[in-house]
Amino acid sequence: MYKNILKGLCYRLRKADEMIEALALSDVYGRIVHLFNTLEKDKDTDGTIRIKEPLTHKDIAAHVGASREMVSRILGDLVQGKYISIDNKKVALLMSFPDNW
Repeated sequence: MYKNILKGLCYRLRKADEMIEALALSDVYGRIVHLFNTLEKDKDTDGTIRIKEPLTHKDIAAHVGASREMVSRILGDLVQGKYISIDNKKVALLMSFPDNW
């Protein structure tokens, strides 16, 4: 019983360390990309990869520790560059993200 609790705590600690590292060492664009890569995804019948969880700009900003305005600007650029599309708060990943923005 205690072994399972310790395993769970270790897993959560590792995830927290990864999130702290991502927040501390990445710019906002890098944090958004990291968030999109770690969220659970579905593949549509046409092959489009969509993030399962509906996300508002405010939700994304809260996840990455940035202002909603900055997130909106970066997401707008990603939509314009055809890296993502957003429809009814559902983000579709259309192609691989560039290394930096």
